[in-house]
Amino acid sequence: MSGPTAARGLFAMAGAAFFLATGDVSANASGGALSVVQMLMVQSGLWLLLLLPWAALHAPLARGRHRGWLLLLALANVAFYALYTHALITIPVAQATVLLTGGTPFFVLLMVYVLFRLPPSRAEMAWIIVVVAGVGFVLHRGLGVHTLPVEGMASGAGAAFVLAFTFVALARISDESAHAINLWYAALTFFLCLPLFVASPRPSQPEPWSWAVLYGLLGLLGQTLLVWCTNDLGPTAGSMVAALVPVIAMLTAWGLLHGPAPGRLECVGAALVLAGCLGISREGARRPSLAAVP
Repeated sequence: MSGPTAARGLFAMAGAAFFLATGDVSANASGGALSVVQMLMVQSGLWLLLLLPWAALHAPLARGRHRGWLLLLALANVAFYALYTHALITIPVAQATVLLTGGTPFFVLLMVYVLFRLPPSRAEMAWIIVVVAGVGFVLHRGLGVHTLPVEGMASGAGAAFVLAFTFVALARISDESAHAINLWYAALTFFLCLPLFVASPRPSQPEPWSWAVLYGLLGLLGQTLLVWCTNDLGPTAGSMVAALVPVIAMLTAWGLLHGPAPGRLECVGAALVLAGCLGISREGARRPSLAAVP
């Protein structure tokens, strides 16, 4: 991996974490007033509105080079957003984030080994443990003892598994346009959610819908940068975006929203996450590209 490619991948990783962190807060701020179907319907409709002009100008790219993989990836993205959105509106954000952060990279390494016979290195496993510990330190104030709904915890764990497959699939079709990937996802989500959306009762208050629009817009920006990051750094490094999300959220709340200053434990956690992300990015650069593995 060249220096400019690695730098671009790390920049995309940080940007994706920022937009996805603020998107998670938006989803949680809706307070469960909208169902998962309604949240996804707003998200997919907004994505289509923004991406269809691009598709009209770049029809060959929009149709895709790997249509079977694109359809599978779109289905996986639908499952991920449904599971994770359900987790965000049923359990605290801290718990949902730890489930996603802790599960996704391990699932990625497992899938890469099972599907491509590429075993993980000890360094990768060690760095992942460092990152998960760092996330726990960052979120320790929100990780108290709670009686959490089993379905919310199951949704968070399921989202981690599906997201891991998404990273592996993205690395497999690294020559595909990020806009095409997002367009296929949005079209499939809109098609699947429309009948349920029409049949479901909808709240009349505008505030939850405003949060849903913000969630959709930030999700599109974050997802685009996530694809670029995975293409440049590999699937395991791409999965580290989930670990950066709570760090970015903490720093944003403190620096821009005049929230509480991070304590010593949070600062140690942030340092561990950043060190782990850099270490895993370096290890990922030594692996062969999944697109080139038969």
